[in-house]
Amino acid sequence: MEVNITLVLQVIQFLCVYYALYRLLFIPAYQILDEQEQVKKTLYKELEVAQQVKDALLQDFHIKTDAFKATLLQEIPEQASQSVYQKSTIHGVVVHSQPEQILQEDIEKTETFLVDHLSRIIK
Repeated sequence: MEVNITLVLQVIQFLCVYYALYRLLFIPAYQILDEQEQVKKTLYKELEVAQQVKDALLQDFHIKTDAFKATLLQEIPEQASQSVYQKSTIHGVVVHSQPEQILQEDIEKTETFLVDHLSRIIK
């Protein structure tokens, strides 16, 4: 195998091109990739903090909703029993309303409606 001047020049040219590419292309590319990785890590940390805040707010909302529902359920039976036994006068005739059986399904619909719509007002 003969080693002549062209082989030595090709090796020198290869090293010069490699050095130029390394300085002009590879180092900035690695810096960009490192910055993107740092941004990604920062976003994940912010996402974890936001998730913790969301969980705390959701837990607080559930506590307030349960307290509101309990208060509402305590008030509903008292007012419902008063309104069922009312008397009304129509053209001078006194009409007595008979106590009616309130179905459990109606109670649940009323509770759901009141909790859903009144909780929006409280917010």
